[in-house]
Amino acid sequence: MRHNRKRMDIEMPNNNGNEPLRISVGEAKARNDSGNTVIVDVDDPGSFAEREEKITGARRIDPRDVADDYAKLPEDRAILAYCT
Repeated sequence: MRHNRKRMDIEMPNNNGNEPLRISVGEAKARNDSGNTVIVDVDDPGSFAEREEKITGARRIDPRDVADDYAKLPEDRAILAYCT
């Protein structure tokens, strides 16, 4: 399934495009606080249920549903997906 998302330019130092961008917790928080980023928790259901700490405001998407649910995310914001 191909999605027609707008490309958002984000500076990615030392990244050749083949590896996930890794950012610090502080940078993730700053991006979340800016309102320009949607944080998506893609942890499996069991791990998600057991984890005590969760990011406030993060959207939960089951890894098995990413292909379908990706299209429901806002197109005008960067997507920051994470799992633990």
